[in-house]
Amino acid sequence: MSTKLFDLLEQLIEYGLENNMMHLLDTFVVRNALWRKLGVECDLDVLKKTRVTDPRRADVLTSPIEADSMRIYHLLNDITSEAKAQGEKLDFLYEEEMFQAELMALLMPRNSEINAIFWSLHKANPVMATEYFYALSNASTYIRMDRVSKNISWKSASKFGDLDITINLSKPEKNPKEIELQKHAKPSVYPKCLLCVENAGYSGNINHPARHNHRLVELDLANEPWYFQYSPYVYYNEHAIVLCHEHRNMKIDRKTFIRLCDFVDYMPHYFIGSNADLHTVGGSILTHDHYQAGNYEMPMMRAKTRYRYEPTFAQDVKIDVIEWPLSVLKLVSTNKAAIINASSKILDKWIGYSDETVDLIAHTFERHNTVTPILRKNDDTYEMYLALRNNRRTVAHPEGLFHPHAEHHHIKRENIGLIEVMGLAVLPARLVTEIDGLIDALVEMKRLSGIAPLSKIDENVLSTSEELVKHVPWTMSIEDRLLAIINDKNNDFSGSDSHEFDATKASLLACFRAQIGLKFGSVLEDAGIYKEDYDGMRRFLEACEEVDYEDRN
Repeated sequence: MSTKLFDLLEQLIEYGLENNMMHLLDTFVVRNALWRKLGVECDLDVLKKTRVTDPRRADVLTSPIEADSMRIYHLLNDITSEAKAQGEKLDFLYEEEMFQAELMALLMPRNSEINAIFWSLHKANPVMATEYFYALSNASTYIRMDRVSKNISWKSASKFGDLDITINLSKPEKNPKEIELQKHAKPSVYPKCLLCVENAGYSGNINHPARHNHRLVELDLANEPWYFQYSPYVYYNEHAIVLCHEHRNMKIDRKTFIRLCDFVDYMPHYFIGSNADLHTVGGSILTHDHYQAGNYEMPMMRAKTRYRYEPTFAQDVKIDVIEWPLSVLKLVSTNKAAIINASSKILDKWIGYSDETVDLIAHTFERHNTVTPILRKNDDTYEMYLALRNNRRTVAHPEGLFHPHAEHHHIKRENIGLIEVMGLAVLPARLVTEIDGLIDALVEMKRLSGIAPLSKIDENVLSTSEELVKHVPWTMSIEDRLLAIINDKNNDFSGSDSHEFDATKASLLACFRAQIGLKFGSVLEDAGIYKEDYDGMRRFLEACEEVDYEDRN
């Protein structure tokens, strides 16, 4: 073994100790496992002596190791490079990911140990328990902060309050050879999906991500085994996933509300919510029952109350109709059983409810109505948000009547899932290059116009670009704002150095980001049943009073 590789592995062991992934007593076992993985064996005393005295010590690493959250990724990349030099077959990204996840797994406690620590801390304080597990999931690189950190995020003002906007850049790029291999590879049959419990410790393959370093915390929800983990690509603080042991389809029913309440009893500092259980209005995975949670206040939770409704069909529960682009009822109660009953009754009524004034049809050849439920606990008070959803498609809106409409697809075309319902946009990576392209085109138009103000945007220039043409109607709709920035008298376009345009480009970018935020608000309104017709919400609540319901099992 080279001194360099020995030094890197010793640093990895030190990292594990520093981040409470292992104990000092584990050092010998972990070192032996790492050496076995890399097929090396040598005189430890000699290498230790060389490590201390070698004057080249400071130059051992090929990339810098900063004292920050990125340190471990640099270290793993250096170990990977050394392994390749020794003949390890790591030709593709998925092979490197599997290799690095396995290295980190050698430092980690077993699931049973993690669960024992988690629940011991939970007895003292639930916050301490989740802080421990989140820190471990970060330290182990299961949460890919190196990729998450590439995301571009900002807050954007709207008439509904500030919205959270994220452009998702965390998906790694694969080379063409790997993409071709993936096309011809047999589909994975184990684990059945990305949310199955069998993912914990799974090595991965070309069609399934490496999960060697993945661990779960077991908990009981509604007398069933469920599991708590973090998302490898977090979109907000402590973005967690809560998944069922059984691989079964998503289903929103009375038991859903019981499980949500059970969870916030365990983790009162977290919210939890479920994607809807129907296509078009649901999430990307409908084949495994699961929820998403986190230690974060979503924009929807700051929404103002339009009016309060006091139902007779639900004792000890108040219902707030909130000012939000989607149609959302906020149920408030200190009584757990009461809020479960009220949520169940509203769901039961909504499933069969139609309203011709807004073209709402509950059934055609299939059921169309469901809810997206979100729950948090405010001290001892349960706050259950029920977003009313409908997935019907029409001739005018073939992707969904209450889905992002075609005029907004240049920004957001995907389903409005749980995270978006709460006011956090997850937008495609293509927007970065497309918005930069629009800005460059506008600056070039101004440069060509000379000292004279630019009188109009040449949409024909934008239309020649395949990437930009989709944005032309939107760009022309905000032409006045863009021209005001371009023609600002403080901007100097007389030189040829692109750096002279940086201030203008920054102003244009800020304008486009603000307009993207407004677009996202419009997308959410598309998904809303009643839009800002809050009387329509009252009609539905009054309809809930008409029938004596039985709880849905």
